[in-house]
Amino acid sequence: MVSAIYRGEGPAFLALRGVNSNPLEFYLRKWITLATTVGSVLLIVGILVSFPAVRSWISGPASWTPPNLSRRKRLVVNGAVLSIIGIGLLQVLLGRDDYPFSSYPMYSSVRREFSQKEMRLFGVTEQGHEIHLATRQQLYPFAQDRMKMALKRMDSRADAGKDILSTLEYVFQTYERRRVEGDHGGILLTSVRLYEMEWDLLADASNISTPRTKRLVSEYTP
Repeated sequence: MVSAIYRGEGPAFLALRGVNSNPLEFYLRKWITLATTVGSVLLIVGILVSFPAVRSWISGPASWTPPNLSRRKRLVVNGAVLSIIGIGLLQVLLGRDDYPFSSYPMYSSVRREFSQKEMRLFGVTEQGHEIHLATRQQLYPFAQDRMKMALKRMDSRADAGKDILSTLEYVFQTYERRRVEGDHGGILLTSVRLYEMEWDLLADASNISTPRTKRLVSEYTP
């Protein structure tokens, strides 16, 4: 959803500010922060409400009884509940993922191939050596797992070149700025490269440093 809005495919009232100066990852990070915060608050509220003392404090004395709802109000409440259930089932049947509803596609597919493919970011040193950028300090403010997922989704689009390049530029500039300011002990980089790498799955993972394929997706050089 955030990717579609970033590309200008969403409703006008959901238009994002600063899309010309901020990469897609900037908005994905904000969305993840917002969703995590809201989810944490709801979780805490749910835990508190599970205690009888809290429920009693909210609802009042134990002798309190709910009001007798009119037929119209009951129809409204039941209609709202059935609508939520119906929309959720429709998401599953259509395979859609329209927040806050979802078909929950994660881990629902069966993998039949014995290989692993993923996106990896590498920094290039002045000597031409490639360093895998994987730690939180190197990719700040992003985490490696979410960065790989976002880049994979972008690469699946035919017009993803510009978005991927702007993301690499953001990673490079943030890395170098934080290096100069002393926020991490990384070495000077001259460019950032994105590869799609694929490994055959071996029981002892002896080929972890030698992928079967290594495709250069994009490179940013200032």
